[in-house]
Amino acid sequence: PFWWNIWWWFIPPGLVLTIILTAFFVIHAGLDEVFNPKLRRI
Repeated sequence: PFWWNIWWWFIPPGLVLTIILTAFFVIHAGLDEVFNPKLRRI
């Protein structure tokens, strides 16, 4: 039936969104250390 292939509409976009959001979070954390002097380690 049609419902057996419906997962293709949800799982891959969900994985892509998760990967993109994780990448943005990692970029934000890295830039936060650069631009926020209080977070720099001595």
